[in-house]
Amino acid sequence: MDIECHSSIFLIKCLQRACEIEKVLLSLIFLSLKSLPIQKKKKDFLFKPHTSLTSPHVLSSPQLLI
Repeated sequence: MDIECHSSIFLIKCLQRACEIEKVLLSLIFLSLKSLPIQKKKKDFLFKPHTSLTSPHVLSSPQLLI
């Protein structure tokens, strides 16, 4: 068996193993996402702005007015 053929077989085996590992990882990710608690309230998904940016002491700070 020549070197090119041996290298090709080795690469094919590596790709097959990578696909097997990918399937296992995807199934683990799916199971972990499936086990997460489901948010029942719609407002939990909405973006909540950071309150410190709109608080009075930040808006009146001299550095922001310059």
